[in-house]
Amino acid sequence: MVKRWLVALVGVGMIGLLSARPVQGPVSLVSLTGPFTFSYLAWENKVSISDGRIRLGAPLTPQGGAGLNLPSPQDWTKYSEFSPALRVKIGPQNKIPALQVLIADGTGSSVYRFSLPKSGTGDQWVVADAGASFASPTSIDKKGAVNLAKVNQWQIMGDWSGDKPTLDLEVSGFGAIPASADVLKLRADKLKQEQEARLAEQKKQAERRQSTEPAMPDRLTSPPSLPRLPTSSASRLRQKR
Repeated sequence: MVKRWLVALVGVGMIGLLSARPVQGPVSLVSLTGPFTFSYLAWENKVSISDGRIRLGAPLTPQGGAGLNLPSPQDWTKYSEFSPALRVKIGPQNKIPALQVLIADGTGSSVYRFSLPKSGTGDQWVVADAGASFASPTSIDKKGAVNLAKVNQWQIMGDWSGDKPTLDLEVSGFGAIPASADVLKLRADKLKQEQEARLAEQKKQAERRQSTEPAMPDRLTSPPSLPRLPTSSASRLRQKR
């Protein structure tokens, strides 16, 4: 079951513009009150939830994760344009640059990347990178994005940035917050870049098609004219007719 959700994880941590700016508290979407349903790779049987907090430290490396199966499918559609937010507390020895969250519905799944502050003095909320919204995640499963009306699983993961124990932080919440002006600008800039990239690609394809088509002559050539018969020959031909 765990492997079913291990999709496109390696390399996801390299995606996008970074945004580790603290924000005000959002609507909480996941309750960190029970044990993890499962854990895997470098985090397997090495991570737990205690007093509503996930402690991530040595010997954990960035190459692992853990997940919760939610008690019943959750409908998050009203938060589709909200920013996913993660509450973290950064320790003095932390060197991992980002964490990732995956949400799934039993078929598709979506991943959100959260760049971490360099340091901090307590709990702080950070929003997903690059202006991501719940409806527009950092990456999606090859089977498709999560159906936000049927969310039934939540995972916290490293960013696959290395195999050394570089984690020193706590996670104590996950929620949704209305997009700030800065986030809305990021989304608008991203949309503009995507549109410009599509137009550039369309232009390249048109130029390639044009270069492979056979060249047409500048003007149509007239067929060669028939030779004219001598006058005497033409007269004899008419007489025979």
